[in-house]
Amino acid sequence: MRLESFAAAHFSESALADFPAPAWARALTILARESGGLDDWSLGGDDGDVTIAGRSRATGLPVAGHVWLAHGKIAGFQLTRDLRVRPDDAPVWPPHVADLVDLTAAIDRELDWQAADDRFSGVVLVAHGDGILLDRAVGWADAAQGRLNQPSDRFALASLGKMFTAVAVAQLVEAGRLSLDEPIARLLPTYPNPELAAQITPRELLNHRSGLGELGRGPEVWQDFERGAGPTQMLRHLKTVPQEFPPGTDYHYSSAGFLVLGALIEAAGGDAYADRIRTHVFGPAGMADALFPVPGQLPPRAAEGLSFAPDDPLGRRRRIGNGAAVPIFSSPASGAYATADDLFHFMRALTAGRLISAATLADFTAGRSPTWDRLGLYAQGFIERRTPAGRMFGHAGGAGAAGTNDVVWASDDGAWTVVVLSNYDAPVAVDLGTAIMDFVLANPSCCGERPPPSSL
Repeated sequence: MRLESFAAAHFSESALADFPAPAWARALTILARESGGLDDWSLGGDDGDVTIAGRSRATGLPVAGHVWLAHGKIAGFQLTRDLRVRPDDAPVWPPHVADLVDLTAAIDRELDWQAADDRFSGVVLVAHGDGILLDRAVGWADAAQGRLNQPSDRFALASLGKMFTAVAVAQLVEAGRLSLDEPIARLLPTYPNPELAAQITPRELLNHRSGLGELGRGPEVWQDFERGAGPTQMLRHLKTVPQEFPPGTDYHYSSAGFLVLGALIEAAGGDAYADRIRTHVFGPAGMADALFPVPGQLPPRAAEGLSFAPDDPLGRRRRIGNGAAVPIFSSPASGAYATADDLFHFMRALTAGRLISAATLADFTAGRSPTWDRLGLYAQGFIERRTPAGRMFGHAGGAGAAGTNDVVWASDDGAWTVVVLSNYDAPVAVDLGTAIMDFVLANPSCCGERPPPSSL
């Protein structure tokens, strides 16, 4: 009861909306039992993302973790084997490489080590212009059946799909059928809160400054998703979504806001959300294997999510597959499946101006609000990351402990694309993909002049 009271008092509203206080208390109990506590521990990070490093008393192994904070309360925490401290004998990114061969070899060494140490499972694709330098798969697509990951496998994209929604909105804006700064009330007369609909704009939904909280996890919500309800039909559930702050006054990541954007796409475009993405995004970009799955069914060639059991937070046992036990549905916030090659073609189509204009892309990828994990600045359906070596844009995706974590980055000049799709838990793909992009941007002299515009 003491831990339940602690969770109720110190976990954020969004965390308690995802899981009730008794569930968080159970997670803390298991974590304490499995780790035996930490020795030689230290704290770092900042006010929003507190990092933890120490040594498990139960296993003697070094571990690392995060506690994410929102408005002074705990929004979530993670302390698993996937976050172990990097040992001294791990590969080191070379400060300089002579050419693309040496650059690719350095990425290969990192991937070899991560796979051998069971830190990563999935696909890594690195491209310079239209030329793919590396397209490798490691780990298991289905551990129970002994099927290895392949570069042609589809992965759950989770929040990477927000980029598809943003592009569809941008296309409708360019066609004059949608305004970013007009309140949503005119196009969505059935929105369950008319007063709020008269205030919220598509731009605020895109940059997570609408103030909308999240959908609850009640059975009616999941049943509607799993029967294939579209975003317009799902609007009825927004009557229970909390309003965190007045629209436009703050930042709060909201997948519910992208559900509203999906309904706007249907209203302004005149067709179902999934149909519009297939015909106006997947098709023109050359994403031959991208799809929205049949609700409740893993699509063909899908990599199964692999996670540690709920009672094994430190990963002392083998990962288990979640199969179709994880709800599989499509929405404007998540739900699509695609290959690494699909994501490569998507980013090349964006930088080549085949989906939206260069001016619109610049507007939609201009960051404004720091992301909750400090990965970069959230823009409008995209994340912008700025480093001393250069600017990049893209998005990350993950689904809690569902064995899904992805990231895609494109450099500002279109010279580089990095796609990392994983069927392990966050943040393995985000950490690896971001490290690779930082590495290639820091080595401009190895690769000659900027590649020509995409011919894909």
